[in-house]
Amino acid sequence: MIGKDLKRQILSVGMILAVVLGLVMLLVWYYPYIKTYIKLGVWLKYDYLHFFRTALTGGGFLIFTPILVVLPGVIQFCDDYNSGYSRFIITRVSKKIFLGKRYIATVISGGLACMLPLLLLAIGALIFCDAPTEYSCISYSKIYNDFADLWNGKAVMAHICLYGFVFGMVWSSIGMMFAAMIPNRYVALGLPVAIFYASNIILNALSLSKFSPVNMILIDIQDSQLFVLVYQLVLLVVSGVIYILVGNRRLKNA
Repeated sequence: MIGKDLKRQILSVGMILAVVLGLVMLLVWYYPYIKTYIKLGVWLKYDYLHFFRTALTGGGFLIFTPILVVLPGVIQFCDDYNSGYSRFIITRVSKKIFLGKRYIATVISGGLACMLPLLLLAIGALIFCDAPTEYSCISYSKIYNDFADLWNGKAVMAHICLYGFVFGMVWSSIGMMFAAMIPNRYVALGLPVAIFYASNIILNALSLSKFSPVNMILIDIQDSQLFVLVYQLVLLVVSGVIYILVGNRRLKNA
């Protein structure tokens, strides 16, 4: 069932929207340069690390990711519940099995919804941009010091794509938690975004920006990768457990 659900979510309109919108938000800062390239065939030269990182920080990707990651699976969960499809499924398997398998498929698709735009951006940067030099504009934090030069900077982009996948898993899990509480697609879409923005504002105001969700994909400001991974794992486990408990009660009353 996990494979069936995962395939359904990966091939869904929601996933296509997530990838397309993600790419648009990553490239919006470069629109004038892309327009010039299309019109004149002239490309302003960047090294690929500079291009990749500037696209990530200059557009709206980092602040709109909670919307992207709920599109493939969380919205489907709400629609399946409201249409009665989920109640039909649990006549053949137990509620816990249904909830567990749907959760696994959803967090994987949420991770892909966040990672795929970054991966496509990285591939495009490698095709159209030059290799970085020792004078590259990228300023590495100590997080990247150990592998900044590995594969001529490609390891940094791979690292960011990987953390994008983890981020997508966490926030699709949070979306599933809210969907189990209130199975309405607009609530499932809006609440994670509201929590994301509110937590970012509050944590920055309290000088606790290391806990801000905005700093969980591009982790330049962090002191430890272990902290980021443990913090994300805690959010994933807590939201997942709440989803199972609340979802089981909701389906019992369905």
